Amino acid sequence: MPRVSDLLDRMRPVGGPDDRLAAELEPGPVFAALTEVERECAELHDAALAQARERGERAARQAADLIRQARVDAEAERAETVARLRAQAQGELAELLGRAEEEARLVRARAAQRLPALVALVLAHVRVEMSALVGDENVPTPSRRPGDA
Repeated sequence: MPRVSDLLDRMRPVGGPDDRLAAELEPGPVFAALTEVERECAELHDAALAQARERGERAARQAADLIRQARVDAEAERAETVARLRAQAQGELAELLGRAEEEARLVRARAAQRLPALVALVLAHVRVEMSALVGDENVPTPSRRPGDA
């Protein structure tokens, strides 16, 4: 096997025209072999570009699909949230309505309790006013007030 220095000696220019021609021709097969390597590199480069383009297009399609699905999911989530909030509001409204009905029932009960006393008080005042108009002084003045019940 030749040594590295022997190979380098072959590449050095030499004094004679034939030697110089031989030295110039000797790298020719190496460069010819490199031409094939360059062609293969160009093919690999073109294949890599095509593959990258294909992957980019596939990624763009997947991203578009994800965005489309996210929009569908977002709409479904919005609808679910609206339904949940409406149900919650209806529950709160029913509770509020129940409390209002109970309060109204209590007010009606208090009014029913006070009504006879208030009617009696109003009648007493009317009697006093009527007796004053007709001059009858024997009618007693009412002693209870509406807030006393």
